[in-house]
Amino acid sequence: AVIEIAASHDEALPLLREWTARRCNLHLDIGFVGSVDALAALNDGRCLLAGFHTLVDVPPRSQTARTYRPLLKPGRHRLIGFASRSQGLIVAAGNPLGLAGVADLASPGVRFVNRARGTGTRVVLDELLATTGTSAAAIDGYDRIEPSHRAVAQAVASGSADAALGIQAVARDRDLDFVPLAEERYFLATL
Repeated sequence: AVIEIAASHDEALPLLREWTARRCNLHLDIGFVGSVDALAALNDGRCLLAGFHTLVDVPPRSQTARTYRPLLKPGRHRLIGFASRSQGLIVAAGNPLGLAGVADLASPGVRFVNRARGTGTRVVLDELLATTGTSAAAIDGYDRIEPSHRAVAQAVASGSADAALGIQAVARDRDLDFVPLAEERYFLATL
């Protein structure tokens, strides 16, 4: 049996694929896309499960709520809690610029690398910017896009960027420092 999944990337998904293949003789065909795109794929009938992540305890009028509310309908969708994780700034070892939050990304000389619009990480960043009153236009690199958590971490590791927003596991894999900013839940959604 094969289950099509459109999902935002998380380090636990390949482990889930291995476990289901071994234990259940079930193949998870995972296509990695942004959280918003994953939910759109589910609603369009292009997959059976969608993986997405969102901040914990967001206000009902937040940008996060406005992004996900049209895509998730009570009575139509079932959410399965899958993982908890920390999003934060991925920075060089030792955090040489002393970055402590998203407002610091607007400081002169800080080079940032972002995730694409439609990714859950971009939703998180835009929520954090709105919360702190930081303008995206003030961030050098806000429009510089990389396709994954691993790619933004590589940009920091190579020295082509000073900071990126991403998950702690990827920063740890690259021996980079991590400044935690937000806790989030990762869900699998189905109709």
